[in-house]
Formats: sequence, C-alpha cells, structure tokens
Amino acid sequence: MARFRVDDVWALFSGRRVAVGGKVLDGEVRPGMVARAAGGFTAVVRAVEFVRQGDGAEQVSLDLGSPDGPAERQAWIAALNALSELTLDDPPAEVSEPAT
Repeated sequence: MARFRVDDVWALFSGRRVAVGGKVLDGEVRPGMVARAAGGFTAVVRAVEFVRQGDGAEQVSLDLGSPDGPAERQAWIAALNALSELTLDDPPAEVSEPAT
C-alpha cells in the first residue's frame, strides 16, 4: 500500500486522460496500482512520471487513465480536486485455474 498527496489535477492528451501531481507520502507507486479515495473514487494508475513545474520544481505525476466521456472526466477532475490524498494498492492477484 502507498499514500499519495494530491497537489494538482489536469487533463492529458487533449482532455482524453486525467493526471494528478503531488508527492508519494508512504510506500512505492507503480503502474497497475489501484488508486482509491474517500467518496468511492477508484482508478488504475497507467503511468508514473516526473513533471517539471513552471518554477523548476519536480513533481510526481500519476496518469489515471481515460474516463468514459466528457461527463465522467469532469466528475473525476472535480472529485480529485476535492481530495488531499489517494491510497494506492496493488491490483488483486489473478487466480489461475489449476492444471488438469
């Protein structure tokens, strides 16, 4: 499990994807982790990158993927702007069928 402080929220790729910028507070953040927050927000981390801000400071950025359409994208951005922190968990282990 990891904790991530949310400082900024923005749209990527002409608004088709949503990203958050901030700082890893605890643990390690990797692509494929599931980001969760109070109020039921859930998204899968597609990429983890560093971004340079206008003042030259670097920030960790989490690409949270593509919401289904403009209405859901606006809901994601509103929900993320209201947050101060995300909890990130490894995805559930896939259960494979036993060989016969």
